[in-house]
Amino acid sequence: ALALLNNGFMLVQAEEFARRLEQDVGDDRVAQIERAFLLALGRRPDSIERDALTELAATHGLANAARAILNLNEFAFVD
Repeated sequence: ALALLNNGFMLVQAEEFARRLEQDVGDDRVAQIERAFLLALGRRPDSIERDALTELAATHGLANAARAILNLNEFAFVD
């Protein structure tokens, strides 16, 4: 898990993902997180996920929130 989290490829992909989110929905953090979930996971975030990741994006940047989404177990493994 830490190898994926800190992998150079994943860092670049998270930055690109964040740029796409900004292009798709602008500066609205909530809309960015909702769009990220739809693109990465095919579903909307629940209120706890949305609030936590919106706060993460506001505090540490959208790329870090995008990286967290790309490292979710749900993204890495298909049921």
